[in-house]
Amino acid sequence: MKHTFIYEGGYPQFYVDHEQLLELGGCSPDYVIEIVTELEKVLCGERAQYDFGREVYSIDCDKDTCKVLNTFENWQEELTIPTAEMYELMKAWRDFSIK
Repeated sequence: MKHTFIYEGGYPQFYVDHEQLLELGGCSPDYVIEIVTELEKVLCGERAQYDFGREVYSIDCDKDTCKVLNTFENWQEELTIPTAEMYELMKAWRDFSIK
């Protein structure tokens, strides 16, 4: 998944090619660490499912796919992303933003 991370004004900024995922850039460091840890468990089969998100979007992941749901629009599915790609994105964000 195409993404760019930069420091602007002393803070890490998160840019990704899916606008539904932009709010993930505002997750606290502890939450980002939790997301990465739990997605690892889903990918290796330790747990069947994990969901996370912020205000507008909830992301519901199983071993194969993450469904991005708009909580303000009756939980309408707006995007589907392979779980491995979501994991790699969040892992890269963790590694960039938490130093």
